[in-house]
Amino acid sequence: MVNLASVLKSEIRRLARSEAKAFTSDLKKSFLRERQRVADLRKQVALQHKELAALRKSIAAGGGRPPAAAPEPSGAPIRWRKDTIAVLRKRHGLSQAALAKLLGVGLNTVWSWEKGRTNPRAKQLEGIAEIRGLDKTALAEKLDAIGLSSGRQKPGRKPGAKGANTRKKAAAAKTPRKATKKKVVKSKRKVKKAVGSKR
Repeated sequence: MVNLASVLKSEIRRLARSEAKAFTSDLKKSFLRERQRVADLRKQVALQHKELAALRKSIAAGGGRPPAAAPEPSGAPIRWRKDTIAVLRKRHGLSQAALAKLLGVGLNTVWSWEKGRTNPRAKQLEGIAEIRGLDKTALAEKLDAIGLSSGRQKPGRKPGAKGANTRKKAAAAKTPRKATKKKVVKSKRKVKKAVGSKR
Protein backbone atom coordinates (compact mmCIF):
# COMPACT_ATOMS: atom_id res chain seq x y z
CA MET A 1 0.00 0.00 0.00
CA VAL A 2 2.86 2.34 0.86
CA ASN A 3 4.54 1.56 -2.48
CA LEU A 4 1.34 2.32 -4.42
CA ALA A 5 1.00 5.72 -2.67
CA SER A 6 4.62 6.68 -3.46
CA VAL A 7 4.22 5.60 -7.10
CA LEU A 8 1.03 7.69 -7.40
CA LYS A 9 2.76 10.70 -5.83
CA SER A 10 5.74 10.48 -8.18
CA GLU A 11 3.45 10.09 -11.22
CA ILE A 12 1.34 13.11 -10.15
CA ARG A 13 4.54 15.12 -9.63
CA ARG A 14 5.82 14.15 -13.09
CA LEU A 15 2.53 15.08 -14.79
CA ALA A 16 2.39 18.40 -12.94
CA ARG A 17 5.95 19.24 -14.07
CA SER A 18 5.17 18.47 -17.73
CA GLU A 19 1.97 20.55 -17.61
CA ALA A 20 3.79 23.48 -15.99
CA LYS A 21 6.55 23.25 -18.59
CA ALA A 22 4.01 23.36 -21.44
CA PHE A 23 2.30 26.42 -19.93
CA THR A 24 5.53 28.33 -19.28
CA SER A 25 7.32 27.61 -22.61
CA ASP A 26 5.69 30.59 -24.43
CA LEU A 27 6.36 32.83 -21.44
CA LYS A 28 10.01 31.77 -21.44
CA LYS A 29 10.37 32.57 -25.15
CA SER A 30 8.86 36.04 -24.75
CA PHE A 31 11.10 36.66 -21.72
CA LEU A 32 14.22 35.77 -23.75
CA ARG A 33 13.03 38.06 -26.57
CA GLU A 34 12.56 40.96 -24.14
CA ARG A 35 15.93 40.26 -22.57
CA GLN A 36 17.61 40.53 -26.00
CA ARG A 37 15.76 43.79 -26.69
CA VAL A 38 16.92 45.23 -23.34
CA ALA A 39 20.52 44.27 -24.18
CA ASP A 40 20.23 46.08 -27.56
CA LEU A 41 18.79 49.16 -25.83
CA ARG A 42 21.67 49.16 -23.35
CA LYS A 43 24.16 49.13 -26.23
CA GLN A 44 22.41 52.08 -27.86
CA VAL A 45 22.38 54.05 -24.57
CA ALA A 46 26.11 53.36 -24.05
CA LEU A 47 26.83 54.60 -27.58
CA GLN A 48 24.81 57.77 -26.98
CA HIS A 49 26.68 58.39 -23.71
CA LYS A 50 29.98 58.16 -25.61
CA GLU A 51 28.76 60.62 -28.26
CA LEU A 52 27.51 63.03 -25.57
CA ALA A 53 30.87 62.87 -23.75
CA ALA A 54 32.71 63.61 -27.02
CA LEU A 55 30.41 66.60 -27.69
CA ARG A 56 30.94 68.01 -24.19
CA LYS A 57 34.71 67.60 -24.55
CA SER A 58 34.77 69.41 -27.92
CA ILE A 59 32.57 72.27 -26.57
CA ALA A 60 34.78 72.63 -23.46
CA ALA A 61 37.89 72.79 -25.65
CA GLY A 62 36.27 75.69 -27.55
CA GLY A 63 36.64 74.07 -30.92
CA GLY A 64 33.41 75.66 -32.17
CA ARG A 65 31.34 73.19 -34.11
CA PRO A 66 31.92 69.66 -32.81
CA PRO A 67 32.97 67.01 -35.34
CA ALA A 68 30.18 64.71 -36.49
CA ALA A 69 30.59 61.23 -35.09
CA ALA A 70 30.82 58.54 -37.74
CA PRO A 71 27.89 56.11 -37.52
CA GLU A 72 29.01 52.76 -36.23
CA PRO A 73 27.62 49.67 -37.95
CA SER A 74 25.30 47.55 -35.82
CA GLY A 75 27.30 44.39 -36.49
CA ALA A 76 31.03 43.76 -36.21
CA PRO A 77 33.10 44.46 -39.36
CA ILE A 78 32.95 41.58 -41.81
CA ARG A 79 35.94 39.66 -43.02
CA TRP A 80 34.68 38.46 -46.37
CA ARG A 81 35.00 34.77 -47.11
CA LYS A 82 33.34 32.50 -49.63
CA ASP A 83 31.03 30.93 -47.00
CA THR A 84 30.00 34.23 -45.34
CA ILE A 85 26.60 34.37 -47.08
CA ALA A 86 25.84 30.67 -46.51
CA VAL A 87 26.64 31.00 -42.76
CA LEU A 88 24.55 34.19 -42.48
CA ARG A 89 21.56 32.60 -44.24
CA LYS A 90 21.77 29.46 -42.11
CA ARG A 91 22.01 31.46 -38.85
CA HIS A 92 19.01 33.68 -39.62
CA GLY A 93 16.98 31.12 -41.61
CA LEU A 94 16.91 33.23 -44.78
CA SER A 95 16.44 32.11 -48.36
CA GLN A 96 18.56 33.63 -51.15
CA ALA A 97 15.50 35.56 -52.37
CA ALA A 98 14.76 37.03 -48.92
CA LEU A 99 18.39 38.08 -48.41
CA ALA A 100 18.50 39.62 -51.90
CA LYS A 101 15.37 41.66 -51.14
CA LEU A 102 16.77 42.79 -47.77
CA LEU A 103 20.00 43.98 -49.39
CA GLY A 104 18.29 45.48 -52.45
CA VAL A 105 20.18 43.30 -54.96
CA GLY A 106 19.16 40.62 -57.45
CA LEU A 107 18.89 36.90 -56.71
CA ASN A 108 21.72 36.15 -59.17
CA THR A 109 24.00 38.50 -57.22
CA VAL A 110 23.44 36.62 -53.93
CA TRP A 111 23.86 33.30 -55.75
CA SER A 112 27.21 34.39 -57.25
CA TRP A 113 28.41 35.67 -53.84
CA GLU A 114 27.57 32.32 -52.29
CA LYS A 115 29.37 30.44 -55.06
CA GLY A 116 32.42 32.71 -54.64
CA ARG A 117 32.27 34.04 -58.19
CA THR A 118 31.93 37.70 -57.15
CA ASN A 119 32.41 39.77 -53.99
CA PRO A 120 30.01 42.38 -52.58
CA ARG A 121 30.85 46.09 -52.62
CA ALA A 122 31.50 48.18 -49.48
CA LYS A 123 27.87 49.38 -49.24
CA GLN A 124 26.57 45.82 -49.57
CA LEU A 125 29.07 44.63 -46.94
CA GLU A 126 27.63 47.25 -44.55
CA GLY A 127 24.14 45.86 -45.23
CA ILE A 128 25.34 42.30 -44.59
CA ALA A 129 26.97 43.42 -41.30
CA GLU A 130 23.73 45.14 -40.28
CA ILE A 131 21.65 41.99 -40.97
CA ARG A 132 24.18 39.87 -39.10
CA GLY A 133 23.80 42.10 -36.01
CA LEU A 134 19.98 41.86 -35.92
CA ASP A 135 18.13 39.70 -33.41
CA LYS A 136 15.08 37.58 -34.36
CA THR A 137 12.45 40.23 -33.58
CA ALA A 138 14.33 43.02 -35.41
CA LEU A 139 14.84 40.75 -38.42
CA ALA A 140 11.15 39.78 -38.44
CA GLU A 141 10.20 43.50 -38.36
CA LYS A 142 12.59 44.22 -41.25
CA LEU A 143 11.18 41.33 -43.29
CA ASP A 144 7.64 42.53 -42.57
CA ALA A 145 8.60 46.06 -43.70
CA ILE A 146 9.63 44.76 -47.16
CA GLY A 147 6.52 42.58 -47.47
CA LEU A 148 7.88 39.13 -46.53
CA SER A 149 6.10 37.03 -43.92
CA SER A 150 9.20 34.92 -43.20
CA GLY A 151 12.79 34.47 -44.34
CA ARG A 152 12.11 31.01 -45.71
CA GLN A 153 10.73 31.68 -49.16
CA LYS A 154 11.62 29.76 -52.28
CA PRO A 155 14.27 31.66 -54.21
CA GLY A 156 12.89 30.42 -57.52
CA ARG A 157 14.90 28.92 -60.36
CA LYS A 158 18.64 28.96 -59.78
CA PRO A 159 20.69 30.72 -62.47
CA GLY A 160 21.95 28.34 -65.14
CA ALA A 161 19.51 25.53 -64.24
CA LYS A 162 16.78 24.35 -66.61
CA GLY A 163 13.42 24.97 -64.97
CA ALA A 164 9.98 23.59 -65.60
CA ASN A 165 9.07 26.66 -67.67
CA THR A 166 11.77 25.93 -70.26
CA ARG A 167 10.57 22.33 -70.58
CA LYS A 168 6.99 23.48 -71.06
CA LYS A 169 8.10 25.98 -73.71
CA ALA A 170 10.05 23.28 -75.51
CA ALA A 171 7.05 20.93 -75.43
CA ALA A 172 4.76 23.71 -76.67
CA ALA A 173 7.23 24.50 -79.46
CA LYS A 174 7.28 20.86 -80.59
CA THR A 175 3.51 20.34 -80.74
CA PRO A 176 2.68 22.96 -83.39
CA ARG A 177 5.29 21.47 -85.76
CA LYS A 178 3.65 18.06 -85.59
CA ALA A 179 0.26 19.63 -86.14
CA THR A 180 1.51 21.54 -89.19
CA LYS A 181 3.05 18.36 -90.63
CA LYS A 182 -0.30 16.58 -90.29
CA LYS A 183 -2.07 19.49 -92.00
CA VAL A 184 0.42 19.42 -94.87
CA VAL A 185 -0.07 15.65 -95.33
CA LYS A 186 -3.89 16.06 -95.31
CA SER A 187 -3.76 18.92 -97.82
CA LYS A 188 -1.51 16.83 -100.13
CA ARG A 189 -4.03 13.95 -100.01
CA LYS A 190 -6.89 16.33 -100.84
CA VAL A 191 -4.93 17.69 -103.82
CA LYS A 192 -4.22 14.14 -105.09
CA LYS A 193 -7.88 13.19 -104.75
CA ALA A 194 -8.98 16.32 -106.56
CA VAL A 195 -6.49 15.69 -109.38
CA GLY A 196 -7.55 12.02 -109.66
CA SER A 197 -11.25 12.91 -109.82
CA LYS A 198 -10.62 15.45 -112.64
CA ARG A 199 -8.81 12.84 -114.72
